[in-house]
Amino acid sequence: MWSKAKPSPFVALALVVLAMQAVPGRADEAEAAPAANIAQQAVPPAGLDLYQNPPYIAWPAAGNGRYRLTLSDGAGKVLRTVDLQENNYIAPQPLAAGEYCWRVAPQGGAAGAPTCFRIAADSPRLEDFGQPALWRSGLRRPFLFDGGKARAGNGQGWAIKEVEAAYRRLDRVSATRMKRAATLESGAASLDAYQEVERWSNRLLYGAMLRYHTGQADYLADVREVLAELGDDDDFTPSYRQSPRAARQRLWTLAYVYDVLGEQLPAAERERLRRRIEAGIGDTQRSIGMATYRLRPTNAIHFDGIGTMLAAAALIAPDSQVARDALTAHLRWFVYAGHPYGAQDGGYFGSGAYEQWSLMTALPAWDAIRAATRFDPYQHIWLRNVPRFFAYALPPGSPESLFGDGHETPVNPVYALAAMDRVRSPFSAWYAAQHKPTERKAAVVLASAVGLAAETRGDFPAKANAALFPDSGIVAMQQQAGGREVSIYLKADPRGSSVNHSHADQGAFLIHANGKILAGSSGAYDWYGSPHWKNWYRNTVAHNAITFDGGQGQPLGRAAPGVRFFDFETGANDTVAADLTGAYAGALKRHVRAWAYLRPNLLLVRDQLASATPRRWEWNLHSTTGWREGRDGYQQMGEGARSLCVRQLSGPPSDFVQDDDQKWPLERGKRDAVPWHARFVARAPSAAADYLFVLDIGCRTLPAATLEKGALTIDRYRLEAGPDGLLKISG
Repeated sequence: MWSKAKPSPFVALALVVLAMQAVPGRADEAEAAPAANIAQQAVPPAGLDLYQNPPYIAWPAAGNGRYRLTLSDGAGKVLRTVDLQENNYIAPQPLAAGEYCWRVAPQGGAAGAPTCFRIAADSPRLEDFGQPALWRSGLRRPFLFDGGKARAGNGQGWAIKEVEAAYRRLDRVSATRMKRAATLESGAASLDAYQEVERWSNRLLYGAMLRYHTGQADYLADVREVLAELGDDDDFTPSYRQSPRAARQRLWTLAYVYDVLGEQLPAAERERLRRRIEAGIGDTQRSIGMATYRLRPTNAIHFDGIGTMLAAAALIAPDSQVARDALTAHLRWFVYAGHPYGAQDGGYFGSGAYEQWSLMTALPAWDAIRAATRFDPYQHIWLRNVPRFFAYALPPGSPESLFGDGHETPVNPVYALAAMDRVRSPFSAWYAAQHKPTERKAAVVLASAVGLAAETRGDFPAKANAALFPDSGIVAMQQQAGGREVSIYLKADPRGSSVNHSHADQGAFLIHANGKILAGSSGAYDWYGSPHWKNWYRNTVAHNAITFDGGQGQPLGRAAPGVRFFDFETGANDTVAADLTGAYAGALKRHVRAWAYLRPNLLLVRDQLASATPRRWEWNLHSTTGWREGRDGYQQMGEGARSLCVRQLSGPPSDFVQDDDQKWPLERGKRDAVPWHARFVARAPSAAADYLFVLDIGCRTLPAATLEKGALTIDRYRLEAGPDGLLKISG
């Protein structure tokens, strides 16, 4: 039974606000929906070693929407056959540890090939199977503060002061102004005006949390005054269909106030607030079209909208049949399905920056769901692996956020720490220990009962200095994992540039040293759809990848079938290769790129290329400074450990060309963190090429190298550069 008093731990960030402030100012949400040609991926991916239990099994919608799913054990014994009217299946109970395979057939059609995965004894569980209802029993308000047990202590005094100061700086936004801002159509004007909604929301959010933590009556009085401006009829409700961000923000804010301060409101005001929240829940479901979305859940904006809707429902469910109906219909599916762009290995399809922003957008909803229901979204396999991915690929102090839109933004500790505080693991404890508690956002600390990750000082929680993330299409190699001396990142993702916010950058690499970019991707995210974004930023020529014939490269908006990493080996030194042929949409017959990282400072890059049409090949390299010619190579104009030297060891005779010309200028006020474009351009076209480059990180020396009959000797190393295009360390 529901208790109308007070609750359970865990929370609501209260700040969808923070995530919205983070997204580039003109990244229009209406345009940020996925490209139409993106197909839903089958999950779990084939061969996954560890998956949540029970698994969420899903496949692309087809035919008349009726399916027969067969689940077998690893030996092929059929365990169950289920007829379904949706293209997904969640077993009612956990599976025993072991190997499993599934296959599905549309009604009247043949079954596809089986897909296999493994359930381990420690596979995470997303729900409490001992609870009969969807919501927790014995909850007491505020649910978000464990029934009033969790309040800011002495260690959070700094957070109270910061939020109080931010609250005092907020100007008063009337309901009329808020409505005008929320109903503007898409585009830059809409996002500029959204700040009105944001300020209105922050006044309520900050006021509610400050009232809770300080007990001061003035905050409650101010919250009541702001709510009263909405009037009895509340004709200032933004429609989700017209302005999803504004509607989402408003719904979350009202639900937060209801949970944290609702019992302190007079009955009539509380009832009016509940009706407004119910109206938002209904509007969200109608606008999204839940039945249609569940068949093809590839829209991240709608994912956030559904999450907010279910979080609001969870917070008012004791008092609302409307909320309970929404939870019954959609909560279990939502938690198991997870974010449509969250990779099983902890990464994010398309963009490291959007991983951070998407986490911050979704955390309030997940916190509320964990606090009020029997489900724990943080046990989803994506989120369980987020701390490990961040530790290797988005480590503390990283000067950029890997690949995709927003790659030029440094890793933000506010976003990273918010995730580490909620997904506990040795990696999250290590990550949090690299930061001070005050590096968190004060309002995030005060918004809920989530405790800070333990500051356990110690070594990096894994021995390997390199990691392959096959679902994300990322390889991370460090001089020493957990250190900042040298980090190298590689990209090879079969989704190509088909996922929204991703770039045509398959095969690209990045080099960081001591918190600085030595080789990076060029351009900056001025706004979604800008001339710079269309014509430079997302294109292959703006990345450390192969182009030809005047900057031609991988097409935008297309998957890259067959692209994958293979032959990954890590130890004292690392080698890996990627088949990139499919990224060029038939323009090339073969492109295999291989890397060898010889610690501490040498990176070898080999490109084996073939084309039916002779090409004038271009080997692109982007940096923060220009280059000067040195002995047997070229050196950045930096000095010491923060410099890079490069030399071509084999391949077509080439000219070294460099410039910092902005052919597609950024919008005023935006800065390109990697403005210098260098390239080795073949002097004559050829149908095939076999390039080999050495990059010396820190320019300690560009050692002498010999390459004869596939045997490469460089410094103290010997490698094989065989006819398969790979690099193998032989001694």
